Amino acid sequence: MDDDDFGGFEAAETFDGGSGETQTTSPAIPWAAFPAVSGVHLSPSSPEIVLDRDHSSSIGCLSSDAIISSPENTHAANSIVSQTIPKAQIQQSTHTHLDISLFPLGLTDEKSNGTIALVDDSEDPGANVSNIQLQQKISSLEIKLKVSEEEKQRIKQDVESLMEKHNVLEKGFLKEKEQEAISFQDRYKELQEKHKQELEDMRKAGHEALSIIVDEYKALLQSSVKQQVEAIEKQYISAIEKQAHKCEELLNAQSALFSILPAIGCF
Repeated sequence: MDDDDFGGFEAAETFDGGSGETQTTSPAIPWAAFPAVSGVHLSPSSPEIVLDRDHSSSIGCLSSDAIISSPENTHAANSIVSQTIPKAQIQQSTHTHLDISLFPLGLTDEKSNGTIALVDDSEDPGANVSNIQLQQKISSLEIKLKVSEEEKQRIKQDVESLMEKHNVLEKGFLKEKEQEAISFQDRYKELQEKHKQELEDMRKAGHEALSIIVDEYKALLQSSVKQQVEAIEKQYISAIEKQAHKCEELLNAQSALFSILPAIGCF
């Protein structure tokens, strides 16, 4: 197997840097230099970087300086790892037992097979406190989510109940208004019939009153005509009497004249 298959980590050489710190580099890749750490040994055989399977995705974005660090940089590595954990991964881990032991990370020397192993420092009280706080936050979020779901279901039930009540009230209101409309129509028809009957009665009363007035007028007319006839008759009788009296006087004068004529000797 070639040297390049393992990225040039074999036959690594060590040299002293300018800061006095011993650094390790590979002849195949000159730029792959990093400070040597106590407790970390590179095996001449093919090395393997062993990472925790549960946290491989969360620490994949860390640099080599953040993973392989001195004890003074352990706290900085812890803060970087804690910032790189996405929220989605935290939400997915709510359904597991959350055996999180990332904080802090340490390196141990595996002398038996010459591999670099990344192990958890479970005895760190700060990590335990962080895990407890994280679990408490997750539990609090789960409780809040459960309460919100219950509240959502309760509101949904209340809305359904209110909609049912609204439908019942709407049907009752429409039925009541329909009955009122029917009663109004019946009342309108009744008033219309009553008004029609009143008009008919008024018409009949008007005809009767008119007939009475006509009869009275006829009676008055007849009486006036009768009076006029009687007056004319009286005038005729008076005129006849006057003419008779005149005729009688004329006859008397004529008879007197005839009686005087023989005496005069005219005949």
